[in-house]
Amino acid sequence: MSLRQRFINWWSDRLHIKDVPLSKIPDYMYSVNYWLGSMVAAAFFYEIITGLFLLLYYAPSEPYTQTMYLIQKVPYGSLLLATHLYGAYAMIFLAYVHMFRNYFVKAYKKPRELQWMVGVILLTLLQGVAFMGYSMTGDILATDAVDVGRGITEGFPLVGKLFESIIFGNGTTLDLFTRLLGYHVLLVALTGLLFGYHFYLAEMNGFMPHPKKAAYKAPAIIDQKDTTLNPWYPRNLLYMLELAFFTFGFIIIIPSILSILPHVPILFSPYPSVSPTSPQAKTIPAYPPWFFLFMYKVLDFRPLSPFDVVIISAFVPILYFLFVPILDRSDSLHPLSGWVFQAIGVIAIINFIQASVWAAVAPGVPVEPNVYIPVLAEPAIIVLIGFYFLAKRYGPHAQPSTNVKGAAMLITLLATAIGLFTVTSNSISSLVESFSATKVVPVISGLLSTGLIGVVLMKIEVTSTEKPHVKSMKKKIGLGWVYFFLTFLVVLAVIIAVTIWSFDPITQTSYFGIGLGTLFVIFGEVIALYHYAVYSYAKKRGEQSG
Repeated sequence: MSLRQRFINWWSDRLHIKDVPLSKIPDYMYSVNYWLGSMVAAAFFYEIITGLFLLLYYAPSEPYTQTMYLIQKVPYGSLLLATHLYGAYAMIFLAYVHMFRNYFVKAYKKPRELQWMVGVILLTLLQGVAFMGYSMTGDILATDAVDVGRGITEGFPLVGKLFESIIFGNGTTLDLFTRLLGYHVLLVALTGLLFGYHFYLAEMNGFMPHPKKAAYKAPAIIDQKDTTLNPWYPRNLLYMLELAFFTFGFIIIIPSILSILPHVPILFSPYPSVSPTSPQAKTIPAYPPWFFLFMYKVLDFRPLSPFDVVIISAFVPILYFLFVPILDRSDSLHPLSGWVFQAIGVIAIINFIQASVWAAVAPGVPVEPNVYIPVLAEPAIIVLIGFYFLAKRYGPHAQPSTNVKGAAMLITLLATAIGLFTVTSNSISSLVESFSATKVVPVISGLLSTGLIGVVLMKIEVTSTEKPHVKSMKKKIGLGWVYFFLTFLVVLAVIIAVTIWSFDPITQTSYFGIGLGTLFVIFGEVIALYHYAVYSYAKKRGEQSG
């Protein structure tokens, strides 16, 4: 037995890993596509670690002063704060990607209904955690966020005032920020518990195989008795660590680069804005984090009240995605079986993007119904028509004669899209004569909806072919090159580590962050090369020799 195998077995025996029913997976699942959830978990772990350090310096009695002290006086304090913010951004972005990826492959169907529901609740909680944390800095943006939160909460019938006092306190600064801190920590703890339960369900249900391998029928389950599957330990653990290091690296690198660039838009700035008492505060629009931009824009829609906005932009989408396993009762996993559900997912993405862009370019500008109704209706109509024709041509019940009419259907779809696009964009000539952000958004939404349908068309055109899928015979690198790259990366890591250690922890924190993030990326790449050499390359050589 090799030294490596004895080392693995020693830890496996002491930790009783083999006694835990962790799922095994086939080789094709070692792809980011199947591991987005682990990247969300990695970002959450990073948030916990950095959050605990930030907690040591937080003072609810003077939040803005203490935040600036952390940035200006505490060694590596600005890096902690900036990466904690961008860690939240990354975590929520990855959670959205993870959710919609699973939504479109119908991973919410038997036996994963409860796993899906817990995931939707987790995404909702993460946004609540982010709101509380974002509001704790005490800058003008945090003040605006709290004011908007108060207004929305007070708008709830009957219980609005009660909820407002429970969440935001009696009006004093100390009471407000003490509550924000307390709710932030409580929600993080609840999120952590649900993360553990979600991971447990994921392991018990196992990875969902490619729908084609399950004959497009639920339940899609991997046969754990298959001897060709890879055990969870150590290969899955290695792959999780690889993705975690890449996630950490980019969480650190991106805000570090932004912090040294001049004139970074406030929406992307990794640091807090000015104090609410500063004369500059009046010139700064109420920008929320990117994942709340869409709701801020809906608040500009007239004559909707804050309560109406919460119902339309939060409660209805949450309830829909939460109960979609109940609404979509079919056992078919074909992408165009139940095409209405797929279309709703695409419409949700488009509306989210267009409202967010709208809020970014025209924050706080009131919008009348004759403007926002066409803006929202245009992509919905285009997508629904597009998916209808797609289902007719490529759906599981498509007739052979339907395929002959495919070109005509595609032309009809594009003609409809162009017509709707032209009508709802308020005419290109008008846009040129009188430039307005309000008129830009319909153009963006038209392009998005038409473009997404085009992507879906091309994707389904490829996957629906009867020809067997042939993998590209990409030339694999030899073991000698693997050792060369490993040696090069280790030497590079040592050079970077020695270099960044000499940086001043106050004035050169951003450069330190770029180096530290690069080290994490290198660690991830080292694990990736090890994974390839020990498993992929070794298995390939074994197949060739066999």
